[in-house]
Amino acid sequence: MWVARLVREGGLRLPFRARRAAAVFFALTTTGRGRFIGNAMLAEAGAPRQTALVLWGALNITALKRSLRVEHLAENLAHVVQQ
Repeated sequence: MWVARLVREGGLRLPFRARRAAAVFFALTTTGRGRFIGNAMLAEAGAPRQTALVLWGALNITALKRSLRVEHLAENLAHVVQQ
């Protein structure tokens, strides 16, 4: 579950946690205007972590919710493992 909180620096803080297993080298992406602090992050199972979205312009929470994605190393290596 994602819970975002506005911060004074013109962005959003996004706490997160990996539920069952560690997530290695994952990144968050969105079509919203801004960038996430931290690329290729690590989330250990059950350990609370936090990232932030630095906004470029006005916040469009609808666009952010619709387009927020988690991209991780495992999904990009699936074809390598199968060979």
